[in-house]
Amino acid sequence: KEKTKKSLGLGGVLNLMQSDATTIELLALQVHTLWDGLLQIAIYVALLYKYLGPPVLWGVSVLLATIPINAATLRVLNRLTSKEMEAKDARMKRTTESVGNMMLLKLQGWEGIFAKDVQERREEEL
Repeated sequence: KEKTKKSLGLGGVLNLMQSDATTIELLALQVHTLWDGLLQIAIYVALLYKYLGPPVLWGVSVLLATIPINAATLRVLNRLTSKEMEAKDARMKRTTESVGNMMLLKLQGWEGIFAKDVQERREEEL
């Protein structure tokens, strides 16, 4: 475990903690949406069927047909999020290193070099 901490650095550990907290938050929201969304869809379809009749089934079929499109879109978004997290890790690592060694950077006059490097990583992240 210590070996992992050293290889990640403080910035990497902080980034992992932040992403884990976000993952837990999103999981709680998705679990609620799962049961609530299915219940709402069932109730709304039943009410629409009662008032409009069989043509409602066309709407339900369109709803079901969009599921694969949403799945493909989410896969692309997950890949983009992974790339964003890698860039964020690199920036956080460099920023944490700069802040931790600020006195040395000031004494040697390297703050401009490190600021430029952090800014480049920030632009890469965006």
